[in-house]
Amino acid sequence: MKEKQLTYWHYDWEGNIYQRTVNLSKKTNDSYYVDGETEDYYELVFNYGGGGALIKAYKTPQAANKAAIAHIKQQLNYLVSKLNEFIAGM
Repeated sequence: MKEKQLTYWHYDWEGNIYQRTVNLSKKTNDSYYVDGETEDYYELVFNYGGGGALIKAYKTPQAANKAAIAHIKQQLNYLVSKLNEFIAGM
């Protein structure tokens, strides 16, 4: 029996968009399964050694790009606020 697969898009910390395909299974270790879904992404769970990680698996490259831009803006706003605190403290 062939395993179900999920192809999705994600972004890295530099904002690069990439496509990935994973096999879906609810095995206890080193497996992925979909735990929920929104209009733009799947809530993909990666099981590993008794723990787990939630991944936003975007359905389209456009949705991943939109999320990457929002994440980068959030990080820039944080850095600017810290820089302003530093300058105010001088």
